[in-house]
Amino acid sequence: MKKVGKFVPFMMLALSLILNSFSSIESKEKIEKDSNGFKNHMEYIGIGHNEFLEKVYDKGLNSNSSIKELVMAGSPKDIVHLEFITKMVNSVGQPEVDKHGNMSIEVGEEIERFLDQNPVLWEFQNKMITIINEADGKPVEGLISNIKNLEFEYSKELEGVDLDAMLAVGSTARHSALFWSSKIQQKHGGRSHISRYIGRDFVAMWTVGIVSMFAGPIGVGAALAAGAVASILTDM
Repeated sequence: MKKVGKFVPFMMLALSLILNSFSSIESKEKIEKDSNGFKNHMEYIGIGHNEFLEKVYDKGLNSNSSIKELVMAGSPKDIVHLEFITKMVNSVGQPEVDKHGNMSIEVGEEIERFLDQNPVLWEFQNKMITIINEADGKPVEGLISNIKNLEFEYSKELEGVDLDAMLAVGSTARHSALFWSSKIQQKHGGRSHISRYIGRDFVAMWTVGIVSMFAGPIGVGAALAAGAVASILTDM
């Protein structure tokens, strides 16, 4: 009896601890499910991207302007990296849309080399393309939500430069969606293909990773400029 008397409280305590542990896990999962419990520490890239675009359009420049003119308007200090920016913009192919409305886009050699460093980055890239393929003619809020979920999913699988580059791409895609959806609504009544702008834009933004790994002293500002200029010069 004494043994049982001592054993039962111990079991009750153990059971209580286990239940509390499961409850804590469930609460944590619920928080993550509700809010993703996640902040993109590269959010400033997307913000800076839209600021670049606003400066360009405030000065009356557009797709007919040269890369040099666009960089001088959006980020004058990065004109010293004009050669790098031009190379990155030109290496990202114009989006192509097949008869089913699915978009594909060519990535430059430098970007491909960076993505090849980690197959998970290619998975993210392909899923992002799928999400953007489905964006035309739909509310932009749904697109942004889908991109956020994708960022959260892959933030658990990546670290270091790979993580930073992925998050920069996600941030750019979301902010790009807000900018171009507004412009398209003003100019075309929302009937144009937003996917092409965002697609070329976010693919060019893999340059954040290239800057970190291959481009030496070139700063993130030049990578940001490359992404913004690429989207402005997208053929429609």
